[in-house]
Amino acid sequence: MKTRDILLSDEKSVTAQLKTMKIKELERHAKKILAQLGQPDYDKVMAAVIKKIPTLNATADRFESVQSVIKGYLPDQLAASSSSALERITVLITVLVAKKFNKILIAQR
Repeated sequence: MKTRDILLSDEKSVTAQLKTMKIKELERHAKKILAQLGQPDYDKVMAAVIKKIPTLNATADRFESVQSVIKGYLPDQLAASSSSALERITVLITVLVAKKFNKILIAQR
């Protein structure tokens, strides 16, 4: 799957594809999409998202919280105009973080 396909394909097929991708491939797509959205510093965004995760509670909308963190790292005019791209990068980063945490948990066993 190409990066542009992640942004343009229907949500159901993108979600299914993201679940099967390896961490390196997810990172490559995340870096490209963030750069296209005006944020070339992938590491800074990932660090902010990972720091936000422990503060999320079960009652709040976690997706919107993560999305607002990512939105805070995008240029203002772009963050307001490209909600579809923001949703896709949020899903991508969420899947990526989950896979990284699972990899860490498996390694500790």
